[in-house]
Amino acid sequence: MKPILYSPTETTFAHNGIGVLTDCVSCVVTEERNGAFELEMAYPVDGAFYTSIVVDAIIKAKPNETKGDQLFRVYSVSRPINCIVTVSAEHISYQLSHIPVSPFSSNSLADALAKVKSRSVGNNPFSFSTSMSSTAAMSISVPSSCRSCLLGSEGSILDVYGGEYEWDNYNVLLHRQRGADNGVVICYGKNLIDLTQEESIADVVTGIYPYWTGGEGDLVQLPEKVVQVQSAYSYPRIQAVDMTQEFDGKPTAEQLREKANEFISRSGIGTPKVCLTVDFVQLWQTAGYEDIAGLERVGLCDTVTVRFDRLGVDAKAKVNKTVYDCLAERYEKIELGDSISNITDTILAQETEIKAAPSLSIVEQAIQTATAAITGASGGYVVLSPSENPQEILIMNTPNINTATKVWRWNSGGLGYSGNGYGGPYDTAITMDGQIVGRFIAALTIAGNQIISGRIQSPTKPEVYFDLDGGVMACNELVSSTNSSTKIKITVGKSDDNLRDEVHIFYGTERVIRINPEGNGNLEIQFSNGYSVMLWDAGWMGFYTPAGGTPIMIRNDKIEFGLPVYDRNGKEIKGA
Repeated sequence: MKPILYSPTETTFAHNGIGVLTDCVSCVVTEERNGAFELEMAYPVDGAFYTSIVVDAIIKAKPNETKGDQLFRVYSVSRPINCIVTVSAEHISYQLSHIPVSPFSSNSLADALAKVKSRSVGNNPFSFSTSMSSTAAMSISVPSSCRSCLLGSEGSILDVYGGEYEWDNYNVLLHRQRGADNGVVICYGKNLIDLTQEESIADVVTGIYPYWTGGEGDLVQLPEKVVQVQSAYSYPRIQAVDMTQEFDGKPTAEQLREKANEFISRSGIGTPKVCLTVDFVQLWQTAGYEDIAGLERVGLCDTVTVRFDRLGVDAKAKVNKTVYDCLAERYEKIELGDSISNITDTILAQETEIKAAPSLSIVEQAIQTATAAITGASGGYVVLSPSENPQEILIMNTPNINTATKVWRWNSGGLGYSGNGYGGPYDTAITMDGQIVGRFIAALTIAGNQIISGRIQSPTKPEVYFDLDGGVMACNELVSSTNSSTKIKITVGKSDDNLRDEVHIFYGTERVIRINPEGNGNLEIQFSNGYSVMLWDAGWMGFYTPAGGTPIMIRNDKIEFGLPVYDRNGKEIKGA
């Protein structure tokens, strides 16, 4: 969808506000797990709504493939570069940073969220909810912002209870797990293009020194001082940990030891970090894979499996960041982290980053996928059939024609592949008479005397297509031009204030006619000189002048004049 612009004071967003930003150059939304959620847009200085894009204005845009439209408040508009400005906006939930909360204490997650709302100073338009039923003590000892109470580093709701936030305009939801593991696999020979592996022990800790401190030098520590962490590293790396906030009162040594072991268990501090940097093709966004898109799609906080047998990689990783192109309606980048892997002999806390390749063209993606599949292939059997005076070459997953299920067959009739055994069908093939059959064909250029197709469709803008069977052409813009100065351009888009299609006809750069169907049977035709014609479903036709006022009304049986009309002799004409 195209982003929509609203005034800074707007409170309802079911309309098109100031206008639809159809002329924006680019618009991307970046969202991180329990982190940043921002929009960045490039807009021309000669755009229709340039002067209305100001700090504090609100932009509504689609942030990912599954979530509804979200609101972003502009906080920066850059100086023009090449007549283009960069507009930076943050999700409307950042407003929580400017709503203070009075100090409070709580013994459960539900109560803590309720008190963030009830202890807010001034108006708080946000709602807070959770699907978790966690119980633990927490307290906010000094006035703080709502946002810092929710996900500030130490002592916040996120720090105490864990979980994953979902920001849905003015609704804040805390899930135990926001995403899901749908069995998506990224592996060599399928969609994995490249992978690098790096292990670091910079943050590895082999033990912690827990302590509790009270007033006037009161200190509780363990007799053994240090709680060891199971680790493969031979030299000590000890970290002191203040656990005072974990207790309502002075703990015993045993209670302190128990809390220390809980800290070690949930933090994973005894394990090294293994980074995987992976390039992969997002198959669910690739033309030709529509039938499996639902099986391959991933989103923020989802869990996927990364496999690369040559490096011994078999890791589960969570999507930690997405970068979404609002105009193309596809991801530009996906990053994963917090992996559980068998890269080493122990369970590791990993940071895994997956960088997608949406900038590649369809052809480049197809070439890389094919290259990965072919270069990564291993095994297989080459059979000449029959063995004496062979007439064809077979490449199969077993040496026996009767048991093979994956078969490449090359003979005088052509070359073909079957995933159903020697007898076929061969749905990928090149025949001797020049026919090419394939479920997905990618090419830099296709030239021919005739192209026969049921539907020609854009892979990134499905609303743009030619339906040759149905005789329908759908597009955002149709241009007819003999030279640069004489041009007729027809565009179809949303009007400024209503959800309906319009037709605009241009001569050169000037719009000369605007046809506006109102959806109730009425039709308005506007001309560049300020005149307009309105056709009503009741049979009336009205002519409007540039000055406005009452129109001239015509029906099949009468004429009514809202403005004086004179004949050539200066005598006023009365309607009949």
